[in-house]
Amino acid sequence: MKYSIGQGAAYIYLETIIGLLSGYVLWLILSRIATPEAIGISSTVISFSSIFAGIATIGVPYGITHYLGKSLSEQRLEKSKMFIKTSIIIVAAGIIGTSAIIYIFWEWINVYLELNLIILSILLIANSSMASLFRSIVIATQNTRRLPLITLVSAVTRTIIAIGLVLTMFAGLGITIGYLSYQVVSCFFLAYIVMTVFGPFGKIYFTKFGDNFKNIITASIPSWIPALITTIGSGDLGIILVFGSKGASQAGSYFLAYAIFSAVAAISYSLFTVAFPMLSGMVDGRKRLTWNLIKMSLIISLPLSFSIIFYSYNITLLFGTAYTNASLSLEILLLSLLPNCILIGVTTLAYSYGNFRQVLFLGLAAAVPRVILYFTLVGSYGSTGVAISYTVGSVIAFVASLYVAKKIGLIISWRDVLIVMMVPLGVSLCFVYFNINYIAAIISTIVVSYIVFIKLEILKRDVVENTLNLFPNSIGKPIMKIVSVLGTKINRRY
Repeated sequence: MKYSIGQGAAYIYLETIIGLLSGYVLWLILSRIATPEAIGISSTVISFSSIFAGIATIGVPYGITHYLGKSLSEQRLEKSKMFIKTSIIIVAAGIIGTSAIIYIFWEWINVYLELNLIILSILLIANSSMASLFRSIVIATQNTRRLPLITLVSAVTRTIIAIGLVLTMFAGLGITIGYLSYQVVSCFFLAYIVMTVFGPFGKIYFTKFGDNFKNIITASIPSWIPALITTIGSGDLGIILVFGSKGASQAGSYFLAYAIFSAVAAISYSLFTVAFPMLSGMVDGRKRLTWNLIKMSLIISLPLSFSIIFYSYNITLLFGTAYTNASLSLEILLLSLLPNCILIGVTTLAYSYGNFRQVLFLGLAAAVPRVILYFTLVGSYGSTGVAISYTVGSVIAFVASLYVAKKIGLIISWRDVLIVMMVPLGVSLCFVYFNINYIAAIISTIVVSYIVFIKLEILKRDVVENTLNLFPNSIGKPIMKIVSVLGTKINRRY
């Protein structure tokens, strides 16, 4: 069981890494050949579509996995098919409903976006919603080995189309079409895998539809509301508000800053996404594993994030001089990384226990302050106001997560947190003081921090082992050998 969970999780992790790297490469290229206005327009359409896609799914991608897992374990194929057919109908109804909302507010939206971009956003909503549903079904079948390949093919298609259309002067429209192609290709291949696994679905029997509908909605709503709140409180809404108040150029700059931040933050998200199935299936040791994962996510992400904070201008300069005004926003966003790591860990633990009210509470604690501050600060401070709003929301939710952690009984070693924070901070400050090249400084900060962590026994063998247990032995054992050898050499030397 451990191997199958670890193997499936490893493919999901690989899928995430491919998605992040391909997205970073794409935006690095687009920043060189497209204007900030074009990137601002396309990023606004993408963010707008992401929010409405979250509404359209009604949380069904989360709810369907619960019932599919049970019916598949009981080898009841027809029952599984009925759940899938019902979920497709629910999501399709959600897509129609969100499209109707866009139609109602058509004239207001048309002030900011052209007609062809509004149509593309509806197509994005439809394809991304269905792709999300089919991906959840594929994960429920544990047939995840094809997910990295699908992501790679979709990303290559997106890159070729987006770059090709931008070079032929389609600008923001071309980038948006490129992102649409990603969702279309993903949706097609994921649907194909579902059809391959389950075969023809046949007719829909509405006598059974009502019960299945009720069961799926009941399982979906508790996860949908926090997920929707998180989406609204994320950078997507901030990008839209910056676009509306400050224009496409500043929206494009903030989008790239948020993309860089998201790439660093994805370390924590990916780690807990991989760990969630194992945490949910555990009877004992959940809290101990959760703390180890929180500490590991801090150890991995903080040395990188502190380095980028002190060299944010150099990082944004890689995209061009037009984007260096986003360096302050990037610095402020990265300050939220530490509270976010602990927040994600506590939220995942609460979710694994089925404490949906606590999950909702934490989601509201982050989203409500962010949304209120978005509308308060964006007009005066633009993208910097969005970054401040996001970080303040993270800090407030972090405080709320400490309350939830105490209720659950999760023990956090603040000594370890303080050391993991202060070591890379101190090393980064030294490199900045001596004016070291930013590439050498970033790499050196990470290496020196890990050496100190091992020497101080912050990075312990059991923590690494617990984390690597999430992966197949073919991946976990070689990494464990490297850590063991490195730790032995450091301890002998000092």
